[in-house]
Amino acid sequence: MRVSWDKAITLVSNEIARLQQQHGPQSIYAGSYGWKSVGMLHNSRTLLQRLMNLTGGFLGYAGDYSTGAAQVIMSHVVGSMEVYEQQTAWPNVIENSQLVILWGCNPMVTLRNSWNVPDHYGQTGFEALKKKGTRVISIDPVHNDSAKFVNAQWIAPRPYTDSAMLIGIAHTLLSEKLHNPDFLKTYTVGFDRFAAYLLGEEDGTPKTAEWAADISGVDAEVLRQLARDMAKNRTMIMGGWGHSAPASRRTATLAAGHGGSNARPGWSARRRFRL
Repeated sequence: MRVSWDKAITLVSNEIARLQQQHGPQSIYAGSYGWKSVGMLHNSRTLLQRLMNLTGGFLGYAGDYSTGAAQVIMSHVVGSMEVYEQQTAWPNVIENSQLVILWGCNPMVTLRNSWNVPDHYGQTGFEALKKKGTRVISIDPVHNDSAKFVNAQWIAPRPYTDSAMLIGIAHTLLSEKLHNPDFLKTYTVGFDRFAAYLLGEEDGTPKTAEWAADISGVDAEVLRQLARDMAKNRTMIMGGWGHSAPASRRTATLAAGHGGSNARPGWSARRRFRL
């Protein structure tokens, strides 16, 4: 039904007033964080919430659907929320990385929609990796644009089997003594319990590469070679956002398992990679 702007403004303002009077501010949800527009000054959600505050308040939200699980779990794993924290700077990534793993992410596409304006800085980081010839591995069911852009080796697991892959790789690091016990003892807590889980001491099922291969569909030898390559080279794991707390936790665990021997880099949990 088409109406004039004056009529539309009257209808909306009357309804807001009615809801505030009859049901209170909890009856008005003032926009999802996914509703954005270019720029900050005229950001649509910010302006809407300012308006709702003037009318008496509104219903907000906690967390988000992009990183809700990681926000909760990562503070218990690495001491910060991680996904929105300051992370490894691009010059360090470019200079020190011998191997970059893009795990479940497509940053050359998602960087184009970095909240308000495209993240050109992040895009230039991947351009620099490509120019330098840094080896990149993309682990994703889809052979995405980012993998193609950096000429990455593509490993395609079954969807939602990331945790099994991470655990199988960690088992290889442990069983082939590719991990760094001194680093783990100094900088982490609880590795002995995780090692017992990997070896099957708790449930009688060793979490071998073959175990992970059955779940993920990725050949066991590919998983073992991933572990060896990560241990041999200074590796940066760039993990995509998502709703899985176990995958976020185990990515950090895997980085700790091999990171001590390589000094830099480490891992990042930022899909848009403003590193």
